[in-house]
Amino acid sequence: NTAKYKVYALEANGTKKWEFEIGNNDNNWPLSVGGDGIIYVGGDKVYALEANGTKKWDYTAGGNITWYSTPAIGPDGTIYTTSNDHKFHALNPDGTKKWELQNSKYIPPTIGIDGTLYLGSRSLNPADGSVNWTGEYGDIKAIGTDGTLYAQTEKKLYALDSNGSIKWELEVGYVQTGTVIGADGTIYVSSGSLINNFGGSGSTPYLYAIDSNGSIKWKYDQTGGNPVIGDNGFIYLAYGDKLMALDPNGEQKWSTLQFGTGLMAPTIGPDGTIYLGSHTQLNTTGNNKGTLHAFNSTSSGLANSSWPTANGNSRNTRSVNTGVRLWEFDTGYPGEMTYPALDFNGSVYFGSENGLLYRVDQNGSKI
Repeated sequence: NTAKYKVYALEANGTKKWEFEIGNNDNNWPLSVGGDGIIYVGGDKVYALEANGTKKWDYTAGGNITWYSTPAIGPDGTIYTTSNDHKFHALNPDGTKKWELQNSKYIPPTIGIDGTLYLGSRSLNPADGSVNWTGEYGDIKAIGTDGTLYAQTEKKLYALDSNGSIKWELEVGYVQTGTVIGADGTIYVSSGSLINNFGGSGSTPYLYAIDSNGSIKWKYDQTGGNPVIGDNGFIYLAYGDKLMALDPNGEQKWSTLQFGTGLMAPTIGPDGTIYLGSHTQLNTTGNNKGTLHAFNSTSSGLANSSWPTANGNSRNTRSVNTGVRLWEFDTGYPGEMTYPALDFNGSVYFGSENGLLYRVDQNGSKI
């Protein structure tokens, strides 16, 4: 295959800013963006691109970067990816090799807030790739605000503690997507038999909404794609040839007309715009083409949660979405407050213009 593949940067109105050629291997190229704006793309190599589209560096692995192994980015800037020669790579921010190890699965890692790597069912030390522990409950795909690990097998969703011990499990049928988490801690996952989705017999596909204790809140019939959660609690997902929106209670609020096939997972911009790629678009001439679509929505951005998209956040870094509000304490009085101070037990002290001194614990409860 001698076809050339490219990365495109677009303005908000859809006009092209620049393009960069990234190789000739027939793949859907995974892409992520670092906190400094550097773009990481996997293909025949790992490429690091400046925000203006110029190449900063490239790294040649032992094989092509697999299309489902989005380059993940740790809190220290380390880049992680998997190549199709069954190796997992850790790269320094300057593109040099940090370490590598054998990996039997073509999967990206999930990264904790402290930088701990979860690769499949293993917990790894980010310094050297050494194994902290190996679990028994499938691939870890998401992390909650409280540090709960969510792992998936073919038919079950598991909640694990930080040591890999099971908190609860739930059978949901054939799991098709990653796990995403809403601002209220609700866990969303799509499941259902692939045989059924292609017209044969099998279990009906559902989007499940699951509370933090592992109980099903509701399920929505006829879904299948990776959902993304908006800041108003709306769930957006592509299924078949349409994009749909569900409210936090699982009721469909709207659905687009047919506009393409092979729809990819959507994401949400900071202004609420939903972006969605398709392999093909049915146009008036009857021809098919790959297309990026933009839709407006009633959301103003992503949910304020630890894992609102299948890749963790809008930058696809597969790391915990930081800056999530954990709690707030209302004094009930107007006016300014003093700078907070902490003791060795983690209690927080602050004064208010009402003349009172407050002490709250790490959960925001008054002591």
